[in-house]
Amino acid sequence: MVYGTAILAGGVGFLYGRHYLTRTGVEWWLPENLVHKNDFITVGAIHNASYAGGLVGLLIGVTYLVIARYALNAKRRALA
Repeated sequence: MVYGTAILAGGVGFLYGRHYLTRTGVEWWLPENLVHKNDFITVGAIHNASYAGGLVGLLIGVTYLVIARYALNAKRRALA
């Protein structure tokens, strides 16, 4: 779950970085002698979005586990 959402978010980060951030610019620190500025910005967007996707995946996974545990406990109580 975490891996999948991180990959999906990375894809979204690619699209966001390539098609929006490269046109509007960023407030990030950029090296002075940067040759491929648009590529650098795109990879930065992928990097940041992957962290966000990992966090979302973690929250989804933990929520799933909590719900599954409550459902299992309810089933055990019903059988007892």
